[in-house]
Amino acid sequence: MDEQIDMSSNEDIILRSSFAGGCLRQNKPICVSGPQEYCDEDSFHSAHFLRVNTGHELRYCAYSIESVAIGRCGDTGECKNFAYRCDDPSSFNEYDPTCGVIRDNTNGQLTTYGKCNDRCVWSREDCLEGELWVSDDLACTSDKVEIGACMAGHTFCGVSSAMCIEPVEPYISHKEAVETRNVNCILSEISPTQAPTTKRTGSPTRSSTKNPTSSPLSLLATSYEKDNRFLVSTGGIVLICIGGSLVLILFAFMLNMVTCKMEFPKFRKSMEKIDGNLDDNIEEEPTKEVPGDVN
Repeated sequence: MDEQIDMSSNEDIILRSSFAGGCLRQNKPICVSGPQEYCDEDSFHSAHFLRVNTGHELRYCAYSIESVAIGRCGDTGECKNFAYRCDDPSSFNEYDPTCGVIRDNTNGQLTTYGKCNDRCVWSREDCLEGELWVSDDLACTSDKVEIGACMAGHTFCGVSSAMCIEPVEPYISHKEAVETRNVNCILSEISPTQAPTTKRTGSPTRSSTKNPTSSPLSLLATSYEKDNRFLVSTGGIVLICIGGSLVLILFAFMLNMVTCKMEFPKFRKSMEKIDGNLDDNIEEEPTKEVPGDVN
């Protein structure tokens, strides 16, 4: 039985997502987790090959595991990576472009995987002797799935040894990658923007109702939220209009003050000139002597 690795105490361990390979499917380039039956013959290239060939049209796949599409179970409608994980394996569509390794792009639900005992894994082949295989666990999202790595001078995290160019690139387990390379290989990290809006409920091997009926309370809450958003939007528009008007009034006032300040000296000089002209035109009236009484 595999030991659980405690990585919380080692700050030097590097968290790394899986690299992906690429192939042609009906002459169309696609990213894949490894060689697939639906790939055109001899068209698969490993992550290492794509990484060193800078001009290759599929080079982006080496760094883009989120571009990999997996399959879908026809019976439950869930995204799965292997037919044996479906309740009815015969209903499995091995390649569905809307099924990503991180999430189902049709409804936003995170893709989930199976586990060996308490270890989230890519496939049942990852289970060690004596470990119990569970085909699906809601807690086993892509950021919890432990994978190994191809050793090629660089630790190329991959879902299986099929991603390696053997024997040149030996494949090591997740535990070996942690203990010998200080690399914690997982299927893929999940960014905050990729977090699910809803979660499936019920049995781990069954999907929930695809179109659940909304309760009257939830409909009322939704309506209330929409009304609040409308009020907030309207209030914001009114505040913007009032603020704009105040800015225009203030601008007009300041412009008027500047104009007055510029014109006032000219006005003052004009008044002084007028006053001077008036002073020049006023003649002093001669003093008249009042004749006295003749005694």
